[in-house]
Amino acid sequence: MTHPHEFYRFLLDTSLHWELFEDTSGTIVYCSSACVEYTGYTPERFLKDSQFLECLIHKDHQEAYGRYKEAVLSGTSSEELIVQMKRVDGSVISLEFTGRRVQQGDQAITGVRTTVRRVQCEELSSGSSCIDMEHDPLTGLFNRKGILERLGTLLTHAEQNKNFSYAVIYLDIDRLKKVNDALGPSYGDELIRQVGQRLSCSSCDATWLGRLNGDEFLVLLQDINAAGVMRRVKELKAHLAQPFILSDHEVSITASIGIVLSPALYQRPEDLLRNANIAMRRAKLTRHRFKVFNSRLLEESVKTMEIEVGLNQGLARGEFFLQYQPIISLEKEILTGLEALIRWRHPKWGVISPTEFLPVAEATDFIVPLGNWVLKQACSDLVKLKATRSDMQELSISVNLSARQLAQYDLVDQVEKALAESGLEPQYLKLEITETVAMENPHLTAQRLHMLKAKGVRISIDDFGTGYSSLSYLQLLPLDSLKVDRSFVSRMHDNPDKRKIVRSVINLAHNLHLDVVAEGVEVAEQWSMLKVLDCEDGQGFYMSKPLGLDKVADLDVVGIIKR
Repeated sequence: MTHPHEFYRFLLDTSLHWELFEDTSGTIVYCSSACVEYTGYTPERFLKDSQFLECLIHKDHQEAYGRYKEAVLSGTSSEELIVQMKRVDGSVISLEFTGRRVQQGDQAITGVRTTVRRVQCEELSSGSSCIDMEHDPLTGLFNRKGILERLGTLLTHAEQNKNFSYAVIYLDIDRLKKVNDALGPSYGDELIRQVGQRLSCSSCDATWLGRLNGDEFLVLLQDINAAGVMRRVKELKAHLAQPFILSDHEVSITASIGIVLSPALYQRPEDLLRNANIAMRRAKLTRHRFKVFNSRLLEESVKTMEIEVGLNQGLARGEFFLQYQPIISLEKEILTGLEALIRWRHPKWGVISPTEFLPVAEATDFIVPLGNWVLKQACSDLVKLKATRSDMQELSISVNLSARQLAQYDLVDQVEKALAESGLEPQYLKLEITETVAMENPHLTAQRLHMLKAKGVRISIDDFGTGYSSLSYLQLLPLDSLKVDRSFVSRMHDNPDKRKIVRSVINLAHNLHLDVVAEGVEVAEQWSMLKVLDCEDGQGFYMSKPLGLDKVADLDVVGIIKR
């Protein structure tokens, strides 16, 4: 026979009414499952935080709620109270509370039993939920349609009330794709659901919450200043930094956050969303991962869009060209190689730095055809040099490989094709990957590099010291050389710590039987120190800036340093 206590709890759990028990300190010790229908929050959320119920109640009704509990505790008579409460999706409903003081025995709970008997919500009273075409079915938050509707109302109110303040916070979850790829889309959906719930639990002061699509969420705050917004952003990041439990997997995520602050004049809610999205995407490139929108970001975004559109046309029209930075033997002071550096002569902006267009090319996968063009052009140019200069027969050409290129199944075929079409012998081609790229997919990297090495191509790790590679893993790669990152070399002459790092990298490379190239050599003191440390080669403005092919053809191979 079922124990009476279990039977009575079963009756409460299956009741159509929301039943709450609070002890005299205000701690909720029981909450029935019906609260999910009314608020969207699970009973566990109310039990976890004694202040959560008050947090949901409208601020104008919180004082009345306090008096209601005092009145109930003072006697056995029933009290009634109607309050407005915010649901998980940000919508507001009116609830009728009926309370009674409860007490049983010496060790039983003494407190307030609150029953929610009536809900002023047409959909709920008819037996369904308040979810409609304006809500996201996975999280219960407003969807894009609902968000745009409410942003439109917000902008109208802001136009009519000059002192009205608000903040729109645009969040993007950074690791959803990796979760989907590693565990499957059902785990990704569960992560999104939990993120929505966690944002709701940590944003009780938000006017409303929404999910735009995929892994993008929106939080609207009103009557708040800039300092308050920054505080809320840090709190949101801290809440999301706590691990998520997805079945038997523990997942940690980060979020990139874009912020739009009032006063800002917008005619359309789409413009407000666009600017928040622009700030969010720029935040992905920053260490703190949040960014406040300003007009400069919009200008940069327009330029980025024009760059994206113009990349393919630029390649077809021959607007890209290569420059070559000489690589010099520090001991013999002779030219030993060249590094190919891409440039873009844009018809509108002139010559564009690769720091502006390469990230766009990476993001759009255009880096693959662009990288193949660089590879072919560099091999062809070196063959031309060798044909005109007998003293340049032993020069090598260094070409950078991006992560997207390294992931291409036909990479080895593309390299072989570039060598065959140009007639360059493979030992004179040196392919460079950064330490970060090498560690992005270690097994694939090792596989690709061993295949390339088997073809006679030389392999180098670029920007060494800036990534987080495992030294034991580097030993397994078929490397020929390491490049010391310019951030260490450029300060080694006046910074002992930088000098120690350079010495350590050179010693490590030599222990692994690798040659070393120092990047960013800019002054004579750096040159001298690197020679003492037995660094084989160097490149930088002290020797030469990047040059066009015609200028390289006029270089003196021996005695290239002009003092």
